[in-house]
Amino acid sequence: MLEPFWHLFKTEMNKNLFVNSVVATRNYLTHASSDLANKSAESDRLFVLVHNLEALFQLHLLQLIGIRQEKIEALARNHIRLRQKLGH
Repeated sequence: MLEPFWHLFKTEMNKNLFVNSVVATRNYLTHASSDLANKSAESDRLFVLVHNLEALFQLHLLQLIGIRQEKIEALARNHIRLRQKLGH
């Protein structure tokens, strides 16, 4: 899901760190395991992560309904709210 859109994100995290952060945060919030607390996102980092995931779902939905990749990338560059969610 992330692969076709990763290049649109402006983040200092590499792809594996992003995915690991999402997984650890989800698992921590779901299971409240204390050993996951230090790996999960909190505060500002959680806010950014949620916005990044929202953008990813929006991009993926556009792809699922048949919008061409070039058009999706143009939207990601030109739509202010989507750009903000992508970290621009």
